[in-house]
Amino acid sequence: IMAKDITSIIRDNTGLSFWSKAGIAVRMSLPAMLAQLTTIAMEYIDAAMVGSLGANASASIGLVSSSLWLVEGVIFAMIYGFSVQISHSVGANDEEHSQRIFRCGLLFSLVFNAVIALLAFLISSHLPFWLGGDPAIVKDASTYFLVMTVVLPITRIGFYCASCIQATGNMKTPAILEASMCILDIIFNCFMIFPSGTKTFLGISFYLPGAGLGVAGAAWGTAIAEFIVTGIMFYIAVRRTRYIRFKKIARPAQHQS
Repeated sequence: IMAKDITSIIRDNTGLSFWSKAGIAVRMSLPAMLAQLTTIAMEYIDAAMVGSLGANASASIGLVSSSLWLVEGVIFAMIYGFSVQISHSVGANDEEHSQRIFRCGLLFSLVFNAVIALLAFLISSHLPFWLGGDPAIVKDASTYFLVMTVVLPITRIGFYCASCIQATGNMKTPAILEASMCILDIIFNCFMIFPSGTKTFLGISFYLPGAGLGVAGAAWGTAIAEFIVTGIMFYIAVRRTRYIRFKKIARPAQHQS
């Protein structure tokens, strides 16, 4: 089973034992779980890396984390609504229908995410006060929440593409890219959070240029990492993935009376 394509196994559905089906379910569910964990892990990475700037910097990220998780949850619910339909079409071997669903979902995601981002923008300056934040951290908390949400129309397209790629049976590629996003987050955070200066790592001193943006730098470092992975994920979805890649869909012939 491990050597066969998951899509072919599900479509054939012949000669599968209980444990084989359980194994397929695990292989298909783990990447979806990884996608959820990735967003949470990146916020923990941000909080940990700004921790060296002081307790207030970490607290400002922690204050709005639950609100960001709520926003992410709403967006992921929408994403899975389309990816489930694509998986049904893939199981029925209906390539044209899955392409139409993917394109419709892509357009809807852009509009839906833009609306969510706009609402988040409108409440970003008030949210830390609503959550009872200390006056010393509300400015950084508001900035972090604002940056993380205004980029949603672009960055969450990457998660949409990842979910749709998984629906076609390709579990490995999205998982690798989402894990790589955490590594990119750490790299870009180093440049965005801290000011330029000489750093020491494992006894080796080196000069590291930096923007010195603090908490805002953590948000921008995360956003840049997501932009890069989103671009790669989008290319793989629309050019390299059967069932959802962009290609001309044949129109039904019209009969003349």
